[in-house]
Amino acid sequence: MIWCPQCKRLVEPALKREEKRIILLCPSCGYVFATSLGVLSLDEEERRFKLWLQGLMDVEIAEKLGLSDGCIRGWRERRGLPANRPNRRMRTYKPFLDAVPSEWTPARKVAEKLGCSTLRAAKMLKRLAELGYLERVRRKTEMGNIYFYRRVK
Repeated sequence: MIWCPQCKRLVEPALKREEKRIILLCPSCGYVFATSLGVLSLDEEERRFKLWLQGLMDVEIAEKLGLSDGCIRGWRERRGLPANRPNRRMRTYKPFLDAVPSEWTPARKVAEKLGCSTLRAAKMLKRLAELGYLERVRRKTEMGNIYFYRRVK
């Protein structure tokens, strides 16, 4: 299996071996390309690509394979693969998610715990509920209708 730079898929190419390179024909798009024989075996190519497909970053792939992250970055860039990035949005939501206990809690309590405004906490908790990380329910209280949140079990 190898990454086709034209159709951007992992394919089992038709192989033609020459002295120092392999000529590959992609069966899905018909693209012909060559790869050096001495650099990587097809097994190594497949191992790296599978780790990349799992969403691992260059540093994580390098650690698993015992290589430098620059080696993996070069391999990925030569094949035109985009870098896998950490989920930055989840990093923003994580403190809010961790601040919500398993029992029903209003956004005001979460805001007090995190030291932010109630409005910011309410917006973040609403978004986490929409993403399915929290349960959200509206209850009538003496102060009016208030949303309460708790972790999904």
